[in-house]
Amino acid sequence: MVDTVQSKLWRDIVAATANLGPEATAIRISLWVEFRQPPRSFTKRIGAIVRICKEFFTVGRKVKRYFPTGGVLVCFPHRTLSNVNNMLPVAREAFRRGLVGAILTSGNLSVELADFAEAVPIITEQELIGQLSIPERIRNVARLARVYKEIVAALSQHSPGFRLAGRRASLVQMVGVSVIYASIFKRFFERWAPDCIISTSDFWPFEHQLCCQAKLRHVPSIVIQHGTIDYIWWPFAADLCCLWGDAHVDQLRTLGAPANRLTVAGMPATDKFFRRNNTAPNRQVNNRPVCLILSMTNGSSAEPDVFRIYRQFIIEAINLIPFVTWKVKLHPVETDSFYRELGDSLYGRLTFHPSSMSLEEAVNDADVVTTIYSTAGLETMVMGRPLIVAPASARVQELAWWPMAGGGTYATSAQEFEDQLTKLISDQNYRRRQLEGQRGFLAKSFANQGHASERIVDLLETYSRQRPTSRSLSLCSGENTGSHRAGS
Repeated sequence: MVDTVQSKLWRDIVAATANLGPEATAIRISLWVEFRQPPRSFTKRIGAIVRICKEFFTVGRKVKRYFPTGGVLVCFPHRTLSNVNNMLPVAREAFRRGLVGAILTSGNLSVELADFAEAVPIITEQELIGQLSIPERIRNVARLARVYKEIVAALSQHSPGFRLAGRRASLVQMVGVSVIYASIFKRFFERWAPDCIISTSDFWPFEHQLCCQAKLRHVPSIVIQHGTIDYIWWPFAADLCCLWGDAHVDQLRTLGAPANRLTVAGMPATDKFFRRNNTAPNRQVNNRPVCLILSMTNGSSAEPDVFRIYRQFIIEAINLIPFVTWKVKLHPVETDSFYRELGDSLYGRLTFHPSSMSLEEAVNDADVVTTIYSTAGLETMVMGRPLIVAPASARVQELAWWPMAGGGTYATSAQEFEDQLTKLISDQNYRRRQLEGQRGFLAKSFANQGHASERIVDLLETYSRQRPTSRSLSLCSGENTGSHRAGS
């Protein structure tokens, strides 16, 4: 890992919050993002205050909810492709084996979870917050004040350059969210103890507090790797992290994670691709070659320097390479505003795939694929397309290390990109060698190819056998209707 101002900031935040409890550790990444940006504007600070009031004083609708005896709690913490695509196949396999006790979401995933709605309780964040009584909310306000003071004091001690001006409202909002989640999950585990919890993340307050409160109740928690590993992945709150391959284990061990909290399982999101054996297609390059951009400009707030360089790169590349058709697959939470700001001339040369088009359809349409560091690039290699990671700054090479191990290539400039793309579409031997290198990388970096979901569920079965049978308890009522249907 390259030692940077950003990585030092992360270490300072970890040190400052190490002894403050889960309300503080749950906002580490939020703090890291906040202090890498300029202070918020007055309007945004007012917006943060409004959200604080809404979170603490809006009383949601109470819902009667009953749970089965024991079972696995499957958490979908975020509605992003990297999270959903790595959890959904695991949830389906666990359901097939009768292991799922309930599903927990932090947003509306009614479309993605339609197959479960009639058979498994689906609990939402909003429903859980709705259970909090007025006295609990008042106690949470007092708790917020105490934790806020503790965090400010700790940050001042561990980071001499710490400045709170312009950030107070944001910090209060972060702490408030964390305190609320601690409260709802404390209440949750007082009423039902699942055999274990599985999530794709424990980064943000919702799922971090879920894991922390589970630990207090001796409920095992597991996270599945859902993206590229960086220094902010350690320390994590879950008891065990399921990783895609040995290379990823090595990364986390280098960051300080103990070996007994890491295991290799594979990447569930790629199971369907590996099963289709799409890693060696014999397709011809299009007459007018298609270069697919797997976009992720929604990450510009977290990595402003990376996307400042990317902006200049994409302008130069489009102007330098007029003989290809440029197509863009936007991230699900991304808009095309970044590209509109490039100007009408450049924007008009880009074709944007509709949001309804799957990643697989977009990749199958392309001859060459490029990304900065999106994990969709890994799936691209599984689908048998040559990948160029660009522009490959030092920071990008930290996040997308794959070409160092044969997983695609780097291009540090538009000129290098043009050279590589030209050879990939005109030199069949060059293209074949790159695809062979990518297949070798996949063999070393992804275990249980096509069967990662099954291996993870094998692990869940082990946890379920080890747990004592749990009593079935309602979140809202002592009356047991026996209904397992969502919303019952």
